[in-house]
Amino acid sequence: MADLAYVALIFGTFGFCALVLRGLQTKRAQ
Repeated sequence: MADLAYVALIFGTFGFCALVLRGLQTKRAQ
């Protein structure tokens, strides 16, 4: 249970960072 929660937290953080970076790239492109 703890391992799954930890992995989910890592994936969530990675996904959030990816969305932020993608948003910054789109703003720079415009």
